[in-house]
Amino acid sequence: MSSDYFAQTENEPEPALSQPTRQSPASSGKSMWLGCLLGMFATVVVVVLVVGAIFLLVGAVVGLSGAVAGVTRGAVPLTERTISGAPGNAKVAIVPIYGILAPASSLDRDPVELLRAMLNRARSDSKVRGIILDVDSPGGGITTCDLMWNELVQYRERTRIPVVVLMENIAASGGYYVSCGADYIMAHPTTITGSIGVMMPIYDAGELMSKLGVRSRTVKTGKYKDMADPFGQKTEAQWDEEVALLSSVATEMYDRFVRIVADGRRLDPQIVRPLADGRIYTAQQAKDNGLIDEIGYREDAIRKVEALAGLKRAHVVQYGRVPTLIDLLPGFLGRGDVTIRLDTGAGRFGSRPMYLWAPDPSTTLPSATQR
Repeated sequence: MSSDYFAQTENEPEPALSQPTRQSPASSGKSMWLGCLLGMFATVVVVVLVVGAIFLLVGAVVGLSGAVAGVTRGAVPLTERTISGAPGNAKVAIVPIYGILAPASSLDRDPVELLRAMLNRARSDSKVRGIILDVDSPGGGITTCDLMWNELVQYRERTRIPVVVLMENIAASGGYYVSCGADYIMAHPTTITGSIGVMMPIYDAGELMSKLGVRSRTVKTGKYKDMADPFGQKTEAQWDEEVALLSSVATEMYDRFVRIVADGRRLDPQIVRPLADGRIYTAQQAKDNGLIDEIGYREDAIRKVEALAGLKRAHVVQYGRVPTLIDLLPGFLGRGDVTIRLDTGAGRFGSRPMYLWAPDPSTTLPSATQR
């Protein structure tokens, strides 16, 4: 080969080595964060799906077991858990009455039906020798409260088994009405009770509707068929006439309340009536006025019912309703507004007369399924 070839070869530059493509630090950081976020999102989705599947499976099993239990007992499916004492001994059953006592909605268990089921459960158990009625309620509908009171009285008369009421936070109005069906009433030192009377909310929004250009065109077949209609354009004289008629209804319901208290507490109605002006009482005030028998705690109530039943050491159990999937869902979703069933107070009743203490209709108490 010629010298020119070697000279040309020596003068040619060596081929450059290929370098890997490098991302900028900012681009690399974004990719890493995006990957982490996608990974976290995928993890959360998987966890939610797994937990949801487990929850639905548990709910289905609980609901099925409740349905089977209900069929076998022919009543509301109930649970029974030991509070104290040894299984095998004579029993004292704690029966809860919690929350606003109102007719059941499509998702609720009627409180009358639930109380009846628990008392039937106690009646069918030969070991049950006493009942503690655990009351935490501001009352509710007049008929619901009266039916529950009657269930309690009928149970006592048929079984001759002592019933002791233990009042919790509130046992006012209808909660107190039901309590008067027991043999003995005990309250916690901080219990609020009393509120003996009838409430019937009536609102007059006719003037407001007129200002908004809205007029009621209700079709009715009688002069008083739309009585207490809040949207009707009525004169003051018409309202006065309707209030007088409604007051006569409330007065009759009030007289029954006074009679129930007088009979249950073995007091002269003339002594009860001055106390029955709707006011609430502390536990000590109620005891001083003869509305309750004693101030104490659960242990005291247990000892009292044991003494009335002639027992030394009872096996204390508490009844409850088997929760349904509807009961479990609110807790799973972070809500707790379920009842025998507690929802808003006066709004549930409209303008009907109530045995209810509801200074704040938006305030509710926990139901039996929540305790």
